[in-house]
Amino acid sequence: YHEFQRVREILDSVPNLFCIGRNGQHRYDNMDHSMLTGMVAARLISEGDSSREVLWAINSEQAYQEKMSSEV
Repeated sequence: YHEFQRVREILDSVPNLFCIGRNGQHRYDNMDHSMLTGMVAARLISEGDSSREVLWAINSEQAYQEKMSSEV
């Protein structure tokens, strides 16, 4: 993980590769975040946008807490 930024740069250099979900981004995301990366990648592709920054920004906060169903 100490050189993950370099790995990410290499992955992002592949024109038709959009890393999504737990396995694609090599991080522990919940299902909502994993699905969101897929939906955002589909939007980027359909719009012809090759930027990957928005994908890597999903669930990049240091702290995350899900709301309990009784709090919704």
